Amino acid sequence: MIAAAVLTVASMLLAGGIAGVASADSHRTVDSCTTINESGTYTLASDVETSETGACFDVQAYPVTIDGDGHTISGPGSDTDSSGVSLAGGSSDDFTLQDATVDGFGTGVDATYGPSGQIVLQSVTATGNDVGVDADYVAADIQISESRVDGNAEVGFTAASSGPITVDATTFNDNGATGFHTTESSGVTMTAVELSGNDGSGMVVGGRGDTYTIEDTTVTDNSKHGIKAFSNAVHLDISGSTLAGNGESDLNSDIRTSLADVQVGDATVDVEDEEEFDATGVPQSDLNSDSDDRTFDDGVALSRLDGSAEVTLPSGSHDSVDVLRHADGWTTYESALQPTDGAVSVTVQDDGTYALGERADEATPEETATATPTSTPEATATQTPEPSTTAGADGGLSASSSDTTTETATPDETDRDTSGGSDGVSSSSADETPTGTEEQSTPVTVTVTGSDDSTTSSSETDQEDTESADESGESTDTATEESVSSPEEASGDGPGLGGLAALLALAATALLLSTRRRRE
Repeated sequence: MIAAAVLTVASMLLAGGIAGVASADSHRTVDSCTTINESGTYTLASDVETSETGACFDVQAYPVTIDGDGHTISGPGSDTDSSGVSLAGGSSDDFTLQDATVDGFGTGVDATYGPSGQIVLQSVTATGNDVGVDADYVAADIQISESRVDGNAEVGFTAASSGPITVDATTFNDNGATGFHTTESSGVTMTAVELSGNDGSGMVVGGRGDTYTIEDTTVTDNSKHGIKAFSNAVHLDISGSTLAGNGESDLNSDIRTSLADVQVGDATVDVEDEEEFDATGVPQSDLNSDSDDRTFDDGVALSRLDGSAEVTLPSGSHDSVDVLRHADGWTTYESALQPTDGAVSVTVQDDGTYALGERADEATPEETATATPTSTPEATATQTPEPSTTAGADGGLSASSSDTTTETATPDETDRDTSGGSDGVSSSSADETPTGTEEQSTPVTVTVTGSDDSTTSSSETDQEDTESADESGESTDTATEESVSSPEEASGDGPGLGGLAALLALAATALLLSTRRRRE
């Protein structure tokens, strides 16, 4: 009886030892959905497809590795209560899923309340599910590498977990909500990750989390924020990454933030330990909403800036540029900067939108030819010396003047002289009223013939007279005067010779009478 009992215990120990070794070292091949109750490696022999709800691979024991070997696990649809792989909790051991595609489930990989060891997803594609990967309420160290969490109806990856999360060379693209969402984690490290085209934000982090370190990551064309960091997390540290083309903002951070060599739109932004910080690239088409500005390229909008930011903007082929800032309107922040390696860097301390360009109202206008007005010269008058009377060879008198008065009103008006014949004396009448027009002046000649029986007189405007008496007793007086060219001169406001002409006319008449008396 004792021997039998010993034999039974020995058998149990042997069975337990063998079973334990077999579980730890086993390598099984599967070709259908199954519940995994033993640790080990399970390799898919082919694609696995199910129309059943629930979990296709229900993992209850650890450590376990599921090796898809390039095969696909397909489910009944993203709108069903189902999962491709489900991880039970209660263990501190590890789980690994590698080289597999999980498609068409309510949740592709469901690690909710899963093990607290490591959860590793390597070369995994989670697509076509409602949620790609759900790691809520798990304390595990989550590691995702060389994977694709793309094209799911809702969020790509979500984790409300206290453990660290490390993501490397993985995409979270084209999901129906946020690409990557995590809260309360002890830290997230992302390297060479792409979050693009999500119908929500590219990445949302925060809560009671620790530090989020993002390196060499591309976050573009998401419909809401590129990266959204909300309160109570410790620090967001982004370096060598690109944030561009996102709908509401490229970066919206409510926590302490540092950027090092981060491309925001076309600009590169560096800040250190900003308590809160927002940054968004602005296309040139949106910059030129004001009519008085001229920008060369895209700009960047910064807000909630307490310290300073180093902003580098591409300058293209321009040799000298201005940094423009838009707050309530465009102003020149810094001017005439010389680009280095096709870019201009400036330290800014104010919220606003910054771009390179030139203010249109500050640009140097092109030189234009200006016509020089030609002034009309004022009328000038040259006084004719008073005539002198000399005795002729025959004892007659000759009244003459050596100069002629010239009165110029416009460059088009010139003095004209008219001489009488040798048989007459030229004179003018003092009783005539001057006339004139602005268009043209007509010279008038007054002739008095020194004969015994006739005197001919024609008078108009003020004229200059010239008298001459020859030996035969005939005298000739020729008068030439330019007619008045303006109303001012006609009225006597300007210089005139009316009085002198009258005197000359009287002198000519007296000379004529004297001559006639002498002949009588």
